[in-house]
Amino acid sequence: AKEHRGKMLEELAQGMWPKSARPNPKDEINLTACKRCGDRYTRLWLHRELCFSCEAALREEGRCPFNDRCGCQSFCPHERLCIVCEQHSCEQCCLLRGDGEDVWQ
Repeated sequence: AKEHRGKMLEELAQGMWPKSARPNPKDEINLTACKRCGDRYTRLWLHRELCFSCEAALREEGRCPFNDRCGCQSFCPHERLCIVCEQHSCEQCCLLRGDGEDVWQ
């Protein structure tokens, strides 16, 4: 899925959302608004209340897309992931996540 994400985001940026994302209002009443742009989609097209386009835009800005408090301080520019919210480790950032066994060593 990760290898196709870039192509999908390109198509979404051009407004090429599939019908399953924004069905006819008569067909689907369970649409949820994106917390950033306010556009309404089915839950399949939202992750943590953000549409894929807004999530990608925030990552492009170098910020955590899920928590404003994280901002850019805990955002890994190498993998474009939040170290806190997405429990990401990055050797280049010199920040590694571990468990109790890692602490003991």
